[in-house]
Amino acid sequence: MDPYLTLVGSRKAILEFDLSDLRPSFVYEYTFKFYVSYVGPNEQRSVTASYVNETDFSFDEDDVTWDNFGKPSLSSIGWFSIWTSDEETSVEIPLGTLPDVEDDKLILVLELLDLDDGGGGGGGSSDKWDLCSKQYPDEFGPAEADKVPTLIATPQV
Repeated sequence: MDPYLTLVGSRKAILEFDLSDLRPSFVYEYTFKFYVSYVGPNEQRSVTASYVNETDFSFDEDDVTWDNFGKPSLSSIGWFSIWTSDEETSVEIPLGTLPDVEDDKLILVLELLDLDDGGGGGGGSSDKWDLCSKQYPDEFGPAEADKVPTLIATPQV
């Protein structure tokens, strides 16, 4: 499943995963795997994960902004932490089952919480973190392809 990543500003990310290869009669448990390429100086930052639960929702990844992305209906998955020790490592976040994923795709929305600029001003640079996008292998060579965000779907028996 290849993601379509669009970073919007420095605090939110939208990733779209193609689920068309999954069998619709199965229930899946999902894990989000990604490579953390940079982490700001704060020890820990909290990130919420949600997904779009609207039928036929789409966006243009080439020019999406939070203004034109709209306000689709989102289902909350939960939150996770990114630590300074996660820099330059792969991280796996269990997402669980997502019962109302539709249209053979999953649009995942990540949002950085409790932004801090290091001085308590809410600027966010001390909490900043980056993940590699699908464009990362093209920019840094094929040996880096394992750093592309991946959605792992495990069928439940």
